[in-house]
Amino acid sequence: MVVDRYSVGRVHGARWRTLGAGLGVGVVPGEPSVTLADLGRIECVPVVDSEPARRWQALMTAEHFLGAGPLVGARLCYLVESEHFGAIGALAFSAAA
Repeated sequence: MVVDRYSVGRVHGARWRTLGAGLGVGVVPGEPSVTLADLGRIECVPVVDSEPARRWQALMTAEHFLGAGPLVGARLCYLVESEHFGAIGALAFSAAA
């Protein structure tokens, strides 16, 4: 089975999702519909409170092909925020298992 990042299938027990499925908007491979200038200022915001943690969890669950985790040990989580579009990404760094 050939699977690319835009496919829906089973790979090593992980469910691959269509990009944008969690937001109810499918993303078609190809040229982006906005430019970097359209995003405005971009900021990596540390996740330190419960509300940003819920947003981080929801974004990772909806958009990452492996879901939100589990993350092992100590971790640092960030939301990537666009001035004009809000949360456009999520990052996590965790200790080696």
